[in-house]
Amino acid sequence: MMIVTGHLGGDTRPWLTDPHAGVRACAALAPDLAGNDTAEHVLMELERSSQAFSKPFGDMAPPLRFQSQSLQDLLAGRRVS
Repeated sequence: MMIVTGHLGGDTRPWLTDPHAGVRACAALAPDLAGNDTAEHVLMELERSSQAFSKPFGDMAPPLRFQSQSLQDLLAGRRVS
């Protein structure tokens, strides 16, 4: 839901400090947050530990966006945006 909110132009900044690492990561991927220091920090932490993203979701499947691309491709594409 957070990924869709960001891609539809919604403000995901309030979720950059969410206690759930997966929510923070999804919020940071919003195209409007390119260059936002907090979002970039969240993504850098995710890049250092991909388990930081997947672990909080437990048995739930990751969002489709994360299933269709490798994490490295997703992060690389985000940095180019």
